[in-house]
Amino acid sequence: MPASSIASERLTGPTEFRLAMRELAATVSIVTAGQGDQRRGLTVTSLCSLSLEPPSLVVCVNKETDGHRAILQSGSFCVNVMAAEQRILSDCFAGRTRRRGLDRFADSDWTVLATGSPVLIDAIAVLDCDVINQLDHGTHTLFVGGVRAVRSDSNRPALIYRAGDYHVV
Repeated sequence: MPASSIASERLTGPTEFRLAMRELAATVSIVTAGQGDQRRGLTVTSLCSLSLEPPSLVVCVNKETDGHRAILQSGSFCVNVMAAEQRILSDCFAGRTRRRGLDRFADSDWTVLATGSPVLIDAIAVLDCDVINQLDHGTHTLFVGGVRAVRSDSNRPALIYRAGDYHVV
């Protein structure tokens, strides 16, 4: 039997996989892209550093989101790392409120750095990136971001997500 057949027979179902992945504690970030009326964003927890040289990171984005389309159109994105007090904003960009599109940006202060992607002024860290590579897999695209600009405020607690709820570290 070919190796690919063996591997596919061993794959678990989506329900079991989702339950296991919920146990991973992850930093909550809002990934934004686009400019002006084309600004879009989404809450993510699938994010990690990739390399120090060159400075780069990886973010996984669902292909069905407006944020995904904005990243593809603009060729750039910004990772805005959420502080402990930003649960409501995280919920908004996660689609847990009625707000959509530009309306998600209404109650916070935003600026731009190198790429022109929206930068949350009071995020605890910001990584402004150009898309330097991407890989489509299943329902998501893995975007590799080359970091062009960084801003951070490490003296504030971070918002994390685990087991379907927010926590603070």
